[in-house]
Amino acid sequence: MVDERVFGMPHLARGYVEYLVSHETCHQWWYNMVGTNGYNEPFMDEGAAAYFTHRLLDTKNGRNNALLAWPKELAWLPNIQRENYRYGSMYHAIRNNEMTPAAQDLPQYKHLFGLFTGAYDRGSKVFG
Repeated sequence: MVDERVFGMPHLARGYVEYLVSHETCHQWWYNMVGTNGYNEPFMDEGAAAYFTHRLLDTKNGRNNALLAWPKELAWLPNIQRENYRYGSMYHAIRNNEMTPAAQDLPQYKHLFGLFTGAYDRGSKVFG
């Protein structure tokens, strides 16, 4: 859900806010217009929203754009690239033999990390 906390974030995080709002907007279209079962097939909803969000942002901002917009005098600070944010947890799960299947009921993910790596990250790879 998007509320005033998102829009109250520091302006340097505007790339993340754009990602989040785009992702949630994709849910509105995908879930409501196509019709998915978010409990029995979370990857159909989350995977599609993640995939199409990144397609949109690739077209608009270029592939792997920065999520943070540091002021010029702080541009030397590390940044978070969108593709790294997208797949960082999935590669961690693969490396540690914790990767979950994309297609399964919501409770089978067991925890939030499993949901993100399976439904969001792996699910978006399925759509790709």
